[in-house]
Amino acid sequence: MAHARVVVLLSCFCFSPAPFAAWTVSKADSTGSMATAYIENSARQRTEIFLDERNFVYIRLRLSAGFETLATSSCPTFQIDNRLPLYHYALGDKCAIDNKTATITPGQISDKAINSLVLHRFMNGNLVSFRYTIENGQYREAEFSLRNSKQALKGAIGADTKISVD
Repeated sequence: MAHARVVVLLSCFCFSPAPFAAWTVSKADSTGSMATAYIENSARQRTEIFLDERNFVYIRLRLSAGFETLATSSCPTFQIDNRLPLYHYALGDKCAIDNKTATITPGQISDKAINSLVLHRFMNGNLVSFRYTIENGQYREAEFSLRNSKQALKGAIGADTKISVD
């Protein structure tokens, strides 16, 4: 009887879900690809943060492969650690939707500095939750750990970039 309990207990440990992954950074390469900080969750959704050649910072939410696509009527909202504010960007210059991706522009780095509560919270928070609408009108949520996000973001936007908040 005790042996059976040990086997059941061990099987629980063997098949327990993996913990949240940590953020990683892909380095810039010779093809012109910029360094990107990213994480993928257990549902194979992905969040990326990167710069373009003009030093605009982008946050991208990528849905996993499958049939669901983002509704083109609104930009996803996101919240870090259930703290206010709930971030929402209007479609247009600050948010673009393309089938499986939403790309948000929180700001631009100038003289190695950016004033951004969003980036500060991404670097110092624990969990980011994106809420979005899919094409059929249903709501979905995607969560990502922010473990190691500070190191990965510094790798993508520049270790010497100063992030300030008002």
